[in-house]
Amino acid sequence: MHDIEIKINELFSELSHSVGSHLDITTGVCALYDHDGQEAAIIEVPKNSEMIILHCELLSMYEGLTVESYQHIMMRNFSISDMKGCWFALENHSLKLCTQRAITDMNGIRFCNLVNGFVQQGKQWREKLPQLLDPRLDNPLSPWLAV
Repeated sequence: MHDIEIKINELFSELSHSVGSHLDITTGVCALYDHDGQEAAIIEVPKNSEMIILHCELLSMYEGLTVESYQHIMMRNFSISDMKGCWFALENHSLKLCTQRAITDMNGIRFCNLVNGFVQQGKQWREKLPQLLDPRLDNPLSPWLAV
């Protein structure tokens, strides 16, 4: 087993202990869901990679949003303080929140904090998006219009 594989197993062992459930990353993907069955985080470790990727679906593109709405959402990627190391991406007809970290920079505590923080940020964005996309606002995602 390579050093990276050993480290990944250690990280997932720590995360499993933290959440009180066995989590398996042998396929390179581990899915976490909240109590309502909503996707909380998908954790991926691509083969021959030294990165851990986390993503979650925030909303489906079939929810009647316009192209302009998606453009406004994607502009939020430039608001570094709001995104906290994450970014939005469009994939397979859904808006996703994404982040990545180097495996070598992780230890058990950092990894647990990363996953927990990402899950919380996903919840916060799911709550914020309907307000930010309110059609009654002229430019709901412009940080300069916030009062």
